[in-house]
Amino acid sequence: MLDGEDAGNTVSGGGTVHVFAVGRGANLVLENLTVSDGFVDASTPAPNNKGSGAYVAGGTLTISNSTFSDNSAPYGGGVATELNSCQAHAVRYSVHERSEGRPTTNGGREMSEHNKALARRWFDDLFSRGNLDAANEILSADFLDHLTHEDERGLEELKHYVGIYRNAFPDIEDSVEDIVAEGDKVVVRWKSSGIHQGEFMGVAPTGRRVTFSGMRLFRIAENKIVESWVNIDERGLREQLGAVSG
Repeated sequence: MLDGEDAGNTVSGGGTVHVFAVGRGANLVLENLTVSDGFVDASTPAPNNKGSGAYVAGGTLTISNSTFSDNSAPYGGGVATELNSCQAHAVRYSVHERSEGRPTTNGGREMSEHNKALARRWFDDLFSRGNLDAANEILSADFLDHLTHEDERGLEELKHYVGIYRNAFPDIEDSVEDIVAEGDKVVVRWKSSGIHQGEFMGVAPTGRRVTFSGMRLFRIAENKIVESWVNIDERGLREQLGAVSG
């Protein structure tokens, strides 16, 4: 047991590490403590990317009359458990305990940059390079894409769409013009440019170079893109393909 009245009341991670980690078979009791400044970097792989104040991986953590504050992690800054890989954990709180950590400015910035990097890979790896393996790395298995006229779910449908897109524009280049991240959302304004060399939107190859733009909103959870919404200048694209008059 660690009692704050004996330990100086505050235990800090110094803004660099987990404050506590409770392993399998361990039993940790915290009383009368302030647990602060735990930190987990956004690049830390799951499931260790959470619980910078206290991470419970199979043991038992009991918290009484304690406060968790200014603990930062991509997912669950205060207290977190290895829910998906271990059923032998337990966390118990007293009614006076505050378990929610408040992310530090630096931790929030790290998470935002990590989420932006995932969104950029959508354009750079998937569409500009046609690297379909990247879909498995950046998207959840049940990824949901809200297109202009329909919704598509799952990696295979997304890969099929990328194939159609790149067959129509083999030299396509997607460039991110603006990107903003907040919380679990990332918004991207992008521009695409390529030569129309395959059927697209019902239009036979024209050999024309087209340039069009759009906006995408991504929702991210557990280090993966789980959902996306898109608005694209479809009329402008059709005009350049000669499908509609200007």
